[in-house]
Amino acid sequence: MEMGDKEDVPFGPPPKYYNYRCSRCMQQHEINEAIIDATIGWAEYDGEYYEGFMPILECPDCAKETLEYVKD
Repeated sequence: MEMGDKEDVPFGPPPKYYNYRCSRCMQQHEINEAIIDATIGWAEYDGEYYEGFMPILECPDCAKETLEYVKD
């Protein structure tokens, strides 16, 4: 089966990005869903996952775990 001219995305839709803001330096970052999924998987493994969990991540500017999810 050949791909038609209209099918130019063979690997699915582009990744989603989530807004995170550092509580220390107040910089805002867009974080790829793959990083969040991996962190959620680790939380599930450690038994720290709960419904609606959005992990706190390390800020690349501060080098501390201060990035928190910001709802749009």
